[in-house]
Parts: sequence; C-alpha cells; structure tokens
Amino acid sequence: MAEYRWNKHELAAGYDASAEYVHPHYLELQDFLVRAIATLQPDASTAAPYVVDLGGGTGRLAEKILKALPAARVLVIDQAEPALEIARKRLAPFADRAATAVSQLQGEWEQHLAEPPTAIVSMSAIHHLDPGEKEQLYRRCHAALASGGYFANGDEVRDPQPEIYLAQVATWGKHMDRVMAAGLIAESFHDALHQ
Repeated sequence: MAEYRWNKHELAAGYDASAEYVHPHYLELQDFLVRAIATLQPDASTAAPYVVDLGGGTGRLAEKILKALPAARVLVIDQAEPALEIARKRLAPFADRAATAVSQLQGEWEQHLAEPPTAIVSMSAIHHLDPGEKEQLYRRCHAALASGGYFANGDEVRDPQPEIYLAQVATWGKHMDRVMAAGLIAESFHDALHQ
C-alpha cells in the first residue's frame, strides 16, 4: 500500500503555513465553529466542553478553541503523524487540556475518546472520504456524542451538478493562482496542489 501522501514533514509544515490561503473563508469558518462551541459553555451544573477535532491536522482549530474557551478540552485526531507533531508543539501551552491521537477518520478513532464529546468538529478533512465513508462517519459521530452534543463540518462540498462543480473548481483554481503568485503558499506545498 502506498504511503499516505500527507505523512511527510515538509508537506505538513507547508500546509500549516498556507491553510488560511488555500481555503477561502478558512478563518471565518474557524471563528464560526469557535462561536458555536462557545454556546456549549458549561454552567455550574455541567462539565467543561470536551471537543474532538476530526482530521484536525496541525491543531490550528484546536488552538483557537482552547484560547477562546478556557474551560474546554480538545482532542485532535488525524492520520498524519507529521501534522500531529506540529499540533503537539502548538498545543503544548495548554498542557492537559489538549491531546492528540493518530487515527484515520475511517478507523477506530472512538477508542481515543476520554468521554462522550460535547462537540465533534472538522475543517477541510471529511471531503477526502467517499460518500459511503462520509455517511458512516456521520453515524459514528452521532453515536459518539454526548446527549445534546454538537457536530459541525466546515468543509468543501461537491455540488451534484457537474457544471456548477467545475465552475467552482475553476474559481478556486484562479484563487490559488493569485495566492501562489503573491507568495502566500509555502514552497513545500506547491507540489501537493498539483496532485
């Protein structure tokens, strides 16, 4: 079996440096997710939010959650160990409020949960799964969540109409041409964009 293409240190570092430019509205989506999780802040009778970031890579979203919500705990799950190495460094200041685990989204990630999560979130990861895998993942998230839990997926979604999808891809391609020409995409990430 071929090595997972994201399991390379230079690619993980390049993506980490470039993510907010690769994905239009990336920071807005992260801020939206943080605000949504903030509505789950505990009162005196409930536990602190326990958030699972599926496909959380280098921990960018987890860091925002932990900064914004001082009582929250976050588990970042990703299958790329190099990305999780970056996440561990990024999240080190949060000590026992942050954890990481290696697992594919199609794998047995639930075994890493400390308890049923208050929220499960994901940013630009689930689109890599085929439709059947996505459906299974959504079912598993529902089963794993605490009662009244929250699931949010800030991701690209393919339009079912091919002409609309192709127009969207062309628009994104023009965006990428602009940000690459502006030097906003790490050199180590350029090759990945052409695969």
